[in-house]
Order: sequence, then structure tokens, then C-alpha cells
Amino acid sequence: MTQSYAMLAALYDELGMADFARTNVPLMLEYAQRNDWLGRQITELGCGTGEGILTLSDSGYTVTGIDMSQEMLEVAQTKSSTVEWIQEDIREMTDSIGPQDLIVAVDVMNEMDNVRELQAIFGGVLERLRDGRLFMFDMYTIAGLTGRGTSDDRIVYDQNGVTMFSSNRYDYERQASTRNHITFVRDATSGEWNRMDTSRVLRAYPLQAIATLLQRTGFSAVTLLNEYFGRVDDPGSVDRVIFIATK
Repeated sequence: MTQSYAMLAALYDELGMADFARTNVPLMLEYAQRNDWLGRQITELGCGTGEGILTLSDSGYTVTGIDMSQEMLEVAQTKSSTVEWIQEDIREMTDSIGPQDLIVAVDVMNEMDNVRELQAIFGGVLERLRDGRLFMFDMYTIAGLTGRGTSDDRIVYDQNGVTMFSSNRYDYERQASTRNHITFVRDATSGEWNRMDTSRVLRAYPLQAIATLLQRTGFSAVTLLNEYFGRVDDPGSVDRVIFIATK
């Protein structure tokens, strides 16, 4: 979705696409602190316009945001000069960051096209975490992504000279959800409407397979929570889960 992010970068926050990160990155840190986590260095993978990590930048932490999209990072850079913004593919992380105490990823992992890409991310994270520190990320469950991919077409935003329509389709063989966006933006000077067509493909994976992959990568413990940070009794009954992996 790199090109789609480039097209939507200027509208990303206005369209509400950063809302989940803005809410959940602080919740991840709060959960970690309640469970005896200590540290100063925090990195967000796939930080986008920075709305998630920005909530931590004024709290005394050394924070870094990594994203592949130059356009998204250009928006993020206008919001804070204290955060270190790095343009990089999280599947091929370099030594651009030093040892970290907490690495988070929000609304990112389902964008990976296969298990090999997930394993590459997990390995890169493991190399950059200090011993005993945490990697936290969310994922749609198969049930959650199926519901998303089969939901009705609708107008998702219609304000301030911007209108966005979304349509969905679901590939049951690949367990992949595609959401197509048609966005109309009204030019403030001419009054003309300009159209942008973008799409986002998400893939679902069995939760146990992800937990096993984390352990095989080298994480010593893996905890699975629902999106409200409570215990998951029935994975088939929740739309998203939070993975907490300890190095």
C-alpha cells in the first residue's frame, strides 16, 4: 500500500485512519508499566503520520518512529522535532536504531503478505530489543478480518470538502481482505472535485501460528490479549488481539 499511503498522507489523520494508533500506543505502554516494565527507548514500527508515538514524545522517553512512506513521515515531521523519524522498510531493518526497551507496531502486521515477512520483522525486532524487554503488536483475527472484508460498501467520511467511499471484498482462499477507497477532495480555489483511488490488502493468520513463530524466532514468552488488554478465552470471538512478546 506504499503508493496509497503516499496519496492519502495529507488526509490520513483527517480521515480517522490514525485513530487506532493514537489510542492504542499509550495503552500498550500503560499495560507494560503495570507489568513492571522499565525503560526509556521506545520505537514504533509503521508509525505513519506519527499519531501513536507522538503521545509519548513529551513524557521523557527517547522515541523513534519508523515507516516506509516518505510522504507519511513528512507529515509526522511537522508535528515533532524531538522524535527521530526514520524512513525504512521494517522487514529489512538496519542499524539505524540502537538497543530498545519497547518496540510496538499498531495496525501493521496484517499488511504482511506471508509468514516469511513476519519472521523477518520478528527477527529484526529481537536483535534490537534489550534482554527482558517487550515487543507489542496487534493483529486482526481470521474472524475479525472476514467481518471487515465482507462488510457493506459505505461512505466512511464526508466533511471539510473531502468524501471517501469504501468497498470491500474477501478472498477466502488467501484469507485476505481488500478495502478499496475512492476519495474526492474539493479544490478550495476552483471548487472542482479531484478523485483518488487507493486500496489496502490485509491478510489473516492463525493466532497459534504467530505465537509459535515468535517463540521459534527466539522470544522467551508470548502473551495474547484482546484489544482491551484482557484475557482471550475464545480467539474466534474477538476481532483483534494484542501480542506481547518478551525477549
